[in-house]
Amino acid sequence: MKLTSLRSLLVAGGMLVTFQLSTADSIAQTAPRAGTTPAPRTTAAPAVPAVASQAPAVAAPVATTQAEDPQLKEEYDKVVAKFKESQFGDALEALKKIYAARPNTKPPRIIMTELFAQANVAQAVPVSLEMAVQETPEDPEAYLLMAELQLNQRNATAAELLIERGEQKLANYRVNAERHKNLQTKVLQDRITLCDIRQQWELKQRYIATLINHSGETSSLVRALGVAYFQENKDDNKARDLFARADGIDANKPADANKPADVSQNGKPLPADAMMAQLYMQRGGADAIQKANTSLDAALRAYSKSPEVLSLAVIMKLSENKLAEAQKMSEALYSADPYSDNAKRLVAIVALHRGIDAGQNYYPVAEKFFQELVTKSPSDSNAVDGLALALCEATTSDGKPDQDRLKRAVEYAVGNVQKNQNNREYLATLGWVLFKAGQKQQAVEVLQRSCADGRVGQNAAYYLAELQLDADRVKNVESARKLLSAAVELQQPFLKRGEAKALLDTLPAAATASPTTTIQR
Repeated sequence: MKLTSLRSLLVAGGMLVTFQLSTADSIAQTAPRAGTTPAPRTTAAPAVPAVASQAPAVAAPVATTQAEDPQLKEEYDKVVAKFKESQFGDALEALKKIYAARPNTKPPRIIMTELFAQANVAQAVPVSLEMAVQETPEDPEAYLLMAELQLNQRNATAAELLIERGEQKLANYRVNAERHKNLQTKVLQDRITLCDIRQQWELKQRYIATLINHSGETSSLVRALGVAYFQENKDDNKARDLFARADGIDANKPADANKPADVSQNGKPLPADAMMAQLYMQRGGADAIQKANTSLDAALRAYSKSPEVLSLAVIMKLSENKLAEAQKMSEALYSADPYSDNAKRLVAIVALHRGIDAGQNYYPVAEKFFQELVTKSPSDSNAVDGLALALCEATTSDGKPDQDRLKRAVEYAVGNVQKNQNNREYLATLGWVLFKAGQKQQAVEVLQRSCADGRVGQNAAYYLAELQLDADRVKNVESARKLLSAAVELQQPFLKRGEAKALLDTLPAAATASPTTTIQR
């Protein structure tokens, strides 16, 4: 099982590029409000070169107020209903009628693009955007959405050209003032993302500052600015000050604010010291790791029962292979947030990494919580993988392998690979489970599949070494030693690190130097 990355669990200030998914409500929100006036012929551009910025690098949000035209909303509701019935032609014709009567709304093909994106009909998105350019060539949004597609592929030059084209069209767009403002926001967000791809941190800071002036100061934008300063690696104190400022914005936000609170993936944003701990951990290096732990200690003193801070603490301790400390943090997290799937998952992951440690068996803890997650969500592949690994280690009261649990482990692992056929971690798990179940030839074949491209994961390296030594300890000792040495030399945590070190110590020293095995990080 692979440890979930810090970036995927806790937001570091930026977001992935995605489309704003349209519903009838969000489509209708783009209609002009009563009393609004057309945008001026020109709008102030950022006072920097025409390149990037990364606040939330998401497509521009729709207008901040609900449309006041109930008839328009009703018409959009009918469009969405037709689309859901796969009546794409009828939906498009209805949108064209709306646009002909109200040219200040979004062009039909732009709305169809958003609906296709929402429905995950990915192949229709670029086609729909091409048609948008043909049918409404003076509208800027198609170019900006095309730019986002290129940004998702990290095609910086192509994205920049499309952003510039969209900006040129936007300069002449005067039909809908509110939509003009939203599209200007989209331009800035796309440029921020472009800066991230090119690692232009100072320019990124300037674009975020421009976006704050354009859209208003929010805690998420201030945090994004803090991340940009940290990425520049010149003034970490400035980054922390900005994170603290964002904390203050959240603390002073009234409960009934119209805008939703900025939240991390776990529910609340990380406080300033925790943000610094996470970013230092991601930076890497001995000095940064020391600073990460100092910042984490400060965050834990101030927020000892915060699920977000405790989650970060678990992940950081686990990434340093400090399993006892990780377990202590995971228990504190579960105590603070016992109904959270995130807490259960982290408790289970730590228990699985501890295995049998200092005479105590942690596999039943891993089994219990992974089983709860799988029961709640059978399609949770990571939880299924963890459950299979925990079950295959189960023993009966007399210390023998629990055959019933082994059978279930095989069933879970086989099903997971059938659903995720190219996932090397799940293949490695299946190989190990088959080996534990006595199906050794099948285990070898599956483990070989997990590293067919020449890349070997740390877990797979240990599993392969065990299989090789089981087959012929004398013949395969050199190969097993190379696998184990390569696995334990990497600092990343893996499930059988303790067992791998112990097994390596039992092998005789190599007579001569031999090529090492490359382990996938």
